[in-house]
Amino acid sequence: MKALQLQGIQKVAWVDVPVPPIRSSELLIRTGAFTICTSDQNDTRENPYGIAYPVPKGGQRARN
Repeated sequence: MKALQLQGIQKVAWVDVPVPPIRSSELLIRTGAFTICTSDQNDTRENPYGIAYPVPKGGQRARN
């Protein structure tokens, strides 16, 4: 599946990642669009919290 991945300061990539294991109480849903929030944008510009790279981003809002 595809994921938006923060790989460093001002470096974001659209990457292939493995589908995570799904438990019997969970669903895997295909989405057609998603957004990132303001804090994700700040992390992309500055990394003020020392986030370890790479890290997936987005998903606060998803649409099928």
